[in-house]
Amino acid sequence: MTSVKPLHLVNSILPLHYDLQLELCPSKVNFKATEIIDFKPGTQGEGLLQRFELHSRDLVILSATLNDDIAVKVSYDKENQLALFNLDQPVDVLTMERIQLTLKYIGKIKTIKTREDETSGVFKTNFMNQETGLSDNFVVATHCQPSYARSIFPCVDEPSWKTTFQLSIKTLQKYEVVSNVGQLSSVADDNQDYKTVRFGVTPLMSTSVFGFVLGDLEHSTSQATMTHSSRRIPISVYSPMNIGDSIFCLDIVQKYLPLLEEYFKADYPLDKLDFVLLPFLTDMAMENFGMIFVQMNHLLLPPSMLADAKTREQVQQLVVHELVHQWMGNFISFESWEYLWFNEAFATWCACVLLEHTGDIPNYWTSSEYLQNQVENTMRTDAKIETLSISAISKKNTTSLTSQTHDFFDPHSYMKGIAILRSMQVCIGDELFRSALQEIFQEARFHAKPIKPIDIFVRMGVLLKSENIAHFFTSLCQTPGLPVVSVEIVKSESAITTRLTQHRLLTAKQKNLEDVPYHVPLLIQLPDGKIDQKNVLLTDRSTTLNYPIVVCNHDAQGFYRVSYESMECYDQINKEVALGKLSAIDLVKVFSDLSFFVEHSAKNIHMVGLYSLLKNLASNEMDLEKNKEYWAGLCEGLKILDLPKLKSLKYNCASSEILDFKAGILKPLANKINRMNFKNPDQYQLEVMSQLKTLKKN
Repeated sequence: MTSVKPLHLVNSILPLHYDLQLELCPSKVNFKATEIIDFKPGTQGEGLLQRFELHSRDLVILSATLNDDIAVKVSYDKENQLALFNLDQPVDVLTMERIQLTLKYIGKIKTIKTREDETSGVFKTNFMNQETGLSDNFVVATHCQPSYARSIFPCVDEPSWKTTFQLSIKTLQKYEVVSNVGQLSSVADDNQDYKTVRFGVTPLMSTSVFGFVLGDLEHSTSQATMTHSSRRIPISVYSPMNIGDSIFCLDIVQKYLPLLEEYFKADYPLDKLDFVLLPFLTDMAMENFGMIFVQMNHLLLPPSMLADAKTREQVQQLVVHELVHQWMGNFISFESWEYLWFNEAFATWCACVLLEHTGDIPNYWTSSEYLQNQVENTMRTDAKIETLSISAISKKNTTSLTSQTHDFFDPHSYMKGIAILRSMQVCIGDELFRSALQEIFQEARFHAKPIKPIDIFVRMGVLLKSENIAHFFTSLCQTPGLPVVSVEIVKSESAITTRLTQHRLLTAKQKNLEDVPYHVPLLIQLPDGKIDQKNVLLTDRSTTLNYPIVVCNHDAQGFYRVSYESMECYDQINKEVALGKLSAIDLVKVFSDLSFFVEHSAKNIHMVGLYSLLKNLASNEMDLEKNKEYWAGLCEGLKILDLPKLKSLKYNCASSEILDFKAGILKPLANKINRMNFKNPDQYQLEVMSQLKTLKKN
């Protein structure tokens, strides 16, 4: 597909409201429709209208009239998925009391038979009637994201434009019918076989989150008691089958919908919320405003499956993630698919904040699932020279018309986005970060028009009186790679100073590489156990502190690596470990960063530091039975000894000293462990014992 200019920048009129009247029967391959579009004058031209365009795909427009009496000719640009509307004579839209286009047209109902079939536009699936055994039950649904609304009705099908919608559907009397908002009426036809369901008017929203579903659906209903708005919101789950297995989903919605309203201090924007479980859905989940679609095998789970804690956590993350989108992504929406990474990253970040706060997923942000499986892997990808910035990747992915959401979605940008949001939350402070978000949700302009993510952080900076907030966000989104902060503690007779220097981290040295300083959240832990409040953000190439530190990037909540480059640094860390004052996460992080340096850019001090840390843990003075939290760090440190560079378990220092890891660490550690009485060893203790056996053979 070729790139086309956005219609909201081309047309001299822009839609304000869509009124859709559809007639659907699943046994047919087409649907009939009448559409009434209310427009307003746009910013192009001088008020004279003779030609305009709307997105349209696989729709046959039978008639088009403007203000009931002005005939409009229709032609098509199929390559660019456009319907072209032409008037015989130009009209002055600035003098019109109303600008209303009425269309009658026919659209396609797509048949979905397998998981490989693309769900788009209006699609239908037949499935087995569990009572009769016949496959004569149907569900008809929609999928508008990213640009399939144009397969349902002619429209400006761009995330950069928001309107209101009102929908009527004529279909078989027996079918459940659901859309973005609640029903106003359901009127049976004279022959009683059909009914016409009329829904209310939606809030402002983009075409991508419009939708409806109808068919042979079971449902389970409850209410969510909203503490912020003092309302009771009807909540339901619809499914083609086994509705009893969706009760966990309904429980999650009932618990977290009020918590999200309270978190944002913003009323839930609709009059109800439904989850609809579908046999097939290309994107697995789709956060339509007020009506969330999910592929049913993700949420139809019997008690035997929910007995698994990991399964429950995954379901909770999925459901709460989709709930977050009702506020961020739908109520506040973004002007381009270029920002899909942020939309999805914010939903996951916010969901995990709440799930950790309630205890449903305890200690999430310091879990190995987050720090090792997600952040560590993302940093390793970002350290490669070929990895582009989030901004560059996003622009590259949205340069042309694309058929699938996953064509816009970049997993690396998404994971990095979560880490950026988490580091900003920690650096700014949870309460300040949350209060600024709450203020933003109260400002009508953030809902009235689609925005860029940077708009949020510029406004947050104004509210919190810090320009660095927007610079922080921009730094990590527009600059490729990630930073490494080197730390050097220097002791003299009169003072102790700490020198911090930042550069771009890479897996290999590059000549003539632009090395722009990042905005780095330092998150420094001091020897007294407190977090440094004097030096919070490193924005220059380097800075010198007139006091010692223990570690940077406390609990690994910032997206960067730390290179400790003086023996005094390792002495300080060893001292804190011996006292049991260093967090277990900090020890794991020190070893994780050392592992990267040993693999790619090891300095002599890294080898000496590694030897010192492991020797301290292996010594008899270090009580690992009392300080059980350090087994995870020990396990991470021993993994480094299995790297190719250290396979011999000996390393020659620049000073000609030989670091014999086998004699200095493995033997004393093995002797120490043999003296311990393990009744029920945990996973890290078992892994350390396994590592020792493997390393002894080298």
